[in-house]
Amino acid sequence: MKPSHIENVLNRFLSGELTKNQVRDWANAVERREDIELDKQFRDTMGEMVFWLANPSINFPITEELAKRVISNLQTNTVR
Repeated sequence: MKPSHIENVLNRFLSGELTKNQVRDWANAVERREDIELDKQFRDTMGEMVFWLANPSINFPITEELAKRVISNLQTNTVR
């Protein structure tokens, strides 16, 4: 999986096509799948971003602000 896959989901959320619950459910599905490999160059950042999105109750609520933050983190390959 590449960062663009996560960005696509979040852009769909930002446009209103997906709900925060759908984003959470998608991230949970990705997090549980051992057969999905994260892009090696972005593995740590992507893993953390999927964790954030899959677990909003212990991390951050899924909001427009968080979606933009995650996209920025993916584009810069950092966790902020």
